[in-house]
Amino acid sequence: MKPESKSASYRNPPEHSRFKPGQSGNPLGRPKKRKSVADELNEELNVVIPVREGTRTIEMTKARAIARELLRLAIGGDLRAATIVVSCAGRLSNSDEPIQETTPDDVALIDDFVEREIRRRAADSKSEDQSHEK
Repeated sequence: MKPESKSASYRNPPEHSRFKPGQSGNPLGRPKKRKSVADELNEELNVVIPVREGTRTIEMTKARAIARELLRLAIGGDLRAATIVVSCAGRLSNSDEPIQETTPDDVALIDDFVEREIRRRAADSKSEDQSHEK
């Protein structure tokens, strides 16, 4: 066995400047990475919250609750919600699947829906105008 050397050399710092046992050279550690807005939003959307569904309360993530509400509004005739749902579904769809072309029947169905919705909204606005005049 070699006697312990008191002299400093390469990879052998002086005794007084060596780390004490149990002491690190970086006591605070590496600084934590700052979260991006996307990370913060993703973290917040994954929080589980209680949601009332009819008479019972169930737990689901905020993202799922938002998706359910958007679909409910879209099914109820809210065109803005329907647009959001369709655009999100298009972005999230599997790109490996072939894109189906819009058939003439699909176009006729959409045109019919839009015309009915325009007439319904016009009738609603007329009834509101008449109720305000009275």
